[in-house]
Amino acid sequence: MVVAARDSRELFYLDVASFDTMGVAFSAVGDEDRPLCVMDIASSPCGRYLLLATDANQALVCETRGASPLAVLGGIENDGFSTPRCVWDAAGGDRVYCTSQDLSIAVWQLPVPQSMRAEAPLLLQPIERLRGGHTACIRDICWRSSDDERAAGLVSCSYDSSVIVWE
Repeated sequence: MVVAARDSRELFYLDVASFDTMGVAFSAVGDEDRPLCVMDIASSPCGRYLLLATDANQALVCETRGASPLAVLGGIENDGFSTPRCVWDAAGGDRVYCTSQDLSIAVWQLPVPQSMRAEAPLLLQPIERLRGGHTACIRDICWRSSDDERAAGLVSCSYDSSVIVWE
């Protein structure tokens, strides 16, 4: 299990069998001195990577138990008062989604994992924005899995009391 604490630059891994914890410090990209809070965490379908939604106008992709970002996902607006949420496309695992304060959901296409390296993190911009569905802060997003590929997809809910199944 992995958790993040507000105002901490560490991710904490908990061994649920022994209750041992391990903190892994991570660094921001760009302004390393700026505090960066992880607000939401999503594991990739294969379990090798984590998607971290932050309050610093970016989301990060890291290896599980890794300390440095492999990819920095820009193009979103989130600050210390936001509640960004993130999720992986469970069908293919090569797309990720993150909410933004501008009431949109950003979509990034990730390259093949072999091209992502911690020494030179990729800087990616969204390939698409899902807009116009919500009129208040997006509360959560999730990936709806299905054996029927046509029925799988993104679902979001908002403080405007709406739930949207995105096509």
